[in-house]
Amino acid sequence: MRVSAGLLAVIGFSVLAGIYFGIGGPVGWALIAILVLGDCLFLSGRRQIAIQILSILGVVALWWSFSTCNQWRWEQLGEIMMGYHLHDLPSPPEAASAFWSGLFPKTIGITRYESTPVHLWASIKRILIGFVIAAGCGIPIGLWIGCSRYGKWIAGTLTEVIRPIPPLAWIPIALILFAWNAPVFIVFLGVVFPIILNTASGVRGVEPELIEAGLTLGARPKDIVLKILLPASIPSTVTGMRIGLGIGWMCIVAAEMVGMREGLGIGYYLWMEYGTGHMDNVVVAMIIIGVVGWIMNMIVELVERKTCRR
Repeated sequence: MRVSAGLLAVIGFSVLAGIYFGIGGPVGWALIAILVLGDCLFLSGRRQIAIQILSILGVVALWWSFSTCNQWRWEQLGEIMMGYHLHDLPSPPEAASAFWSGLFPKTIGITRYESTPVHLWASIKRILIGFVIAAGCGIPIGLWIGCSRYGKWIAGTLTEVIRPIPPLAWIPIALILFAWNAPVFIVFLGVVFPIILNTASGVRGVEPELIEAGLTLGARPKDIVLKILLPASIPSTVTGMRIGLGIGWMCIVAAEMVGMREGLGIGYYLWMEYGTGHMDNVVVAMIIIGVVGWIMNMIVELVERKTCRR
């Protein structure tokens, strides 16, 4: 069987790291199995699947090795890395156990703690509401900026003045204006500006010949916008939605961590578990955020492929 040079290099590096840090047992065998599986897929022509699997499982294997290797080696490395306690990182089995226990609500004394899916759904609802409002406002504003000089002078100037302000800087004002709905407003601020800028860029990229042809055929300004400019700007608009969605996730987690003292939300849950010292639940929350954000990005990317198809 052919073996790629990349596989040999990674295996060699892994063996040396295992000897130095004391990685052994199931971790070492799991790492070798992951590398062999990925290389077989790569050589069979399924390179995309192989790279995707290796990128995820490789990080998991590296994480597992960090959390299970000999502590005295990490103490030596910690002296070099300014005393960071990397060996205190929860292992994947501990995170899996925490994930399972977090699927169900629990009661401690008279206090009821909601399950992780409840917190996650609360954050997803806030993101969807903020995302829809941002799209509903950002697309018309972007069209106005792109096809009108007055729109560029008015809305474009306001956009460039407000856009550099970090969304998190708005949290105090958002709490005063919107109370517990402040995270929705923060998500709106994070999503709306990429949509505005990309929509305006898409409108400016429309070929003048298309507009002239429409005018020659008797199209009204309303028809030019709805039937020429808007369809032509859809690919750029969807790209702005993808960018804004990623920013929206960062905004919702930070807003719930900083701006919420009680209630629901994955950011609030993450911060609460950190405060109680449950680092395994913190890692689980981070993984959930990444996976759900990835799934939502795939959905928007699918829409982008459909709309950009010629």
